[in-house]
Amino acid sequence: MEVTFESKDDRTTVSILFKNIPAGIRPEDNEAGTQQTLEQLARYVEEKAG
Repeated sequence: MEVTFESKDDRTTVSILFKNIPAGIRPEDNEAGTQQTLEQLARYVEEKAG
């Protein structure tokens, strides 16, 4: 997993690149889990920035 952060205006874009995902994990499940994690991170950061 490679994570990059890019600052643009007053926002930060988080990009995640997955390599060599194990055969037992479906890409769509990995995508859904990653999306949920990013949504939780955004809520946390927004609460702290309050």
